[in-house]
Amino acid sequence: MDTSLRVYPRSRWFVLATIFIGYMALGMAIVAYSPIVGVISGEFNITPGEVSLLAIGSFSIASAIASAVSGILFDKIGWVIPFAVATVIMAAGIFLTPYVTSTLTGILVTRILIGIASGPVTSCIANIAAEWFPAKERGTFNGVVSMGITLGMMLTFQIVGSGMAMYNGDWRMAESGLFFGPIAAIVIMIVMLFVVKKTKSALPPMDTYNLDEAEGAKHDYAYVLKQPVYYLILIGMVCYGWVMNSWNDLIPGYLSIPAPVGIGFDQQTVGTLMTYTQIGSLLGGFCAGFFIDRVLKGRVRPVLIFAYIVMGISVLAVKFPAVYNDNPTLFHVCLFLVGFCMMTIIPSLSNFVARTFPGAIVGKVFATTFGVALLIAAIGVNFGSTMLYITGTYQLPILIIGIVALVGVVPALTLYKPKRFLPEGATNKDMRRM
Repeated sequence: MDTSLRVYPRSRWFVLATIFIGYMALGMAIVAYSPIVGVISGEFNITPGEVSLLAIGSFSIASAIASAVSGILFDKIGWVIPFAVATVIMAAGIFLTPYVTSTLTGILVTRILIGIASGPVTSCIANIAAEWFPAKERGTFNGVVSMGITLGMMLTFQIVGSGMAMYNGDWRMAESGLFFGPIAAIVIMIVMLFVVKKTKSALPPMDTYNLDEAEGAKHDYAYVLKQPVYYLILIGMVCYGWVMNSWNDLIPGYLSIPAPVGIGFDQQTVGTLMTYTQIGSLLGGFCAGFFIDRVLKGRVRPVLIFAYIVMGISVLAVKFPAVYNDNPTLFHVCLFLVGFCMMTIIPSLSNFVARTFPGAIVGKVFATTFGVALLIAAIGVNFGSTMLYITGTYQLPILIIGIVALVGVVPALTLYKPKRFLPEGATNKDMRRM
């Protein structure tokens, strides 16, 4: 059915705002420890690689499992309740950070809580796009929402950096500056619950089945699992998750820790340099959504091919002294391009899923591929942190990130729409029109 002919309630923009704020709070939580890897390393007398394993490894594994479970929950009870509960759990993880982190176990607990919350928060966007937005607005929705997580990351680097100076290096007090994110997320989420309850009945029906709805969804999902496209989406998400988590985890340490381990910029300079990546991420998410909807008319392949290639080359470039020492302008451009390209990927893949599959299985397809991808990406992050620990330098982990980014070109080139979900009379050419 052509969703452009359906009438969607204006409250969909409030739903977008709620998810945006939730993503912002999550972005703040994800990188909460990234600006202070060196400080934590010194306090607990462990290596930066071990800090990364503890902070990002535990988060990634918890997030992966929660994302996979979310797909099942979305099918049974919808996305609203899992999102609301996840927002509260995320807030608990941030609120506890200044008070329970006197031990490594306390740090681990906060990261697992935030990882559990991350699953439903990040996995719900394909469901919401398919349910609340017409096809011509889904790219814009995904792009704008993705900007939220980037804004949160940007705010964290600024807030924690300023807090470290304000509180004379007390990182726990500096982390308390992040409280406003989850507070805002909880407040707007509570309002959203009433908005959704009042206006959901005005939503047009999603795709229907000749069979019973539940039985039809079961058959369609079983069919999708046998299609190569499902695993192409999975590979694309693995590459994205591996690069995003590894970059946000490792690069602040690479920039701040002195040579020969890293480069050795001061904390203020590191904050400025990371801003280039975050600004790129903000623009990338928005530009991807706008470009897919307005210019490419829903096609995502050109965006994905560009993103993986340019991101991979830019990651590899920051390894070399000829870039970060001799050509600071090029260094800044590379940092910007990594963020820009990184944040075009999930809006593109989410848009593809929402446009390609029936509404009743969109959530399960996106959440399961995203969850499995995060689990594999978590192994990748742990592998990179292990390489940092073994080699004592960031050079090999960054090389791995760049190679993984370039691997993403393969699924980008080969995505297609399964025949079962094409309109009657569609040709093989339509399957490849991405």
